[in-house]
Amino acid sequence: MLCRGCCVWYLRGADIGFLAILRRIQMKRIYELQKKIETARHELDESFLKEDEFEHYYEKSTKLDKLIEEYLERKEKIGI
Repeated sequence: MLCRGCCVWYLRGADIGFLAILRRIQMKRIYELQKKIETARHELDESFLKEDEFEHYYEKSTKLDKLIEEYLERKEKIGI
């Protein structure tokens, strides 16, 4: 039978492991957002160089803005 102190220690260890996994998942999402932002920037640059119609360019620009906003919110949420 485990004493109360051991059980508390075990649970804290499990919490730390869970938090590490959660942080890893959050970091992976941030990395994925970085990739999406890079792709969106490239698409926006291509749209500009092709002299696409304004609506098409604006759509790409808005997409990039939303991705950047999500990226900054996620970074703030996890404290990076």
